[in-house]
Amino acid sequence: MKRFVIIGMLLLVAAVNVTVAQKKSPYRSERQEKVWTERKAWFNFVYGKQSLKIDKSDICLHSDWGAGISTGRTFYLHKRPILGLMKFGLDWTYFDLNAACYSGSFMNTGDSYYYPDGMKQSYNEMDDEDEDEDDSSDIYKGEAGMQFGPSLTVNPVHELKIAFYFRAVPCFSMLYSDEEFKGNYATYFTYGASIAWRVISFGVEQRWGDSNLSYPWGEEEENIDMKLKAKGPRFFLSFRF
Repeated sequence: MKRFVIIGMLLLVAAVNVTVAQKKSPYRSERQEKVWTERKAWFNFVYGKQSLKIDKSDICLHSDWGAGISTGRTFYLHKRPILGLMKFGLDWTYFDLNAACYSGSFMNTGDSYYYPDGMKQSYNEMDDEDEDEDDSSDIYKGEAGMQFGPSLTVNPVHELKIAFYFRAVPCFSMLYSDEEFKGNYATYFTYGASIAWRVISFGVEQRWGDSNLSYPWGEEEENIDMKLKAKGPRFFLSFRF
């Protein structure tokens, strides 16, 4: 009987020691605080390369440069990490600004000329009056909006975090070309991944979407509706806080 009492007391002492050790464990305190509680928000500086295509035509322009900024936060859906390594969350980018510049006229790419019915005509076949026109103005395309979607964050070691996400991007799509400014609502999409170590994070994402804009065409400058398809990768440096 005495032997069982001694064994029971030893087991009780061992259980108490394990509980105290877990409460004082760096994994359960400092690591949990730094990895999952802190640095849920971010501020991104973005560089991108994008293509811009007029739907139902052969005209496709490639950007000279692309840039943007965004800021947001991750809201984790559960308190404890799965297997001590990962958490699912919802990402909300409060503000996302994206811009790109393309060389050339919006209607005339130098090789072909856009027509409302989707036809194209050789630039050399245009009359002399059209050839003398200055078609060298740049095209500026941009979007201002927000992002929202699911994410998965993995913490394989120490304070290293790898995140994967997919987001919808409701935005106001804008275009400036030939001294004309046009804008309309559009829904873009993006998916990507990032790797973070404490404050610094790097990432890459693929972004795409369509926007419907009216553009003046012809001598009477009658507005025609065009669908513009934009897509391309974006690379970003992020500061987390």
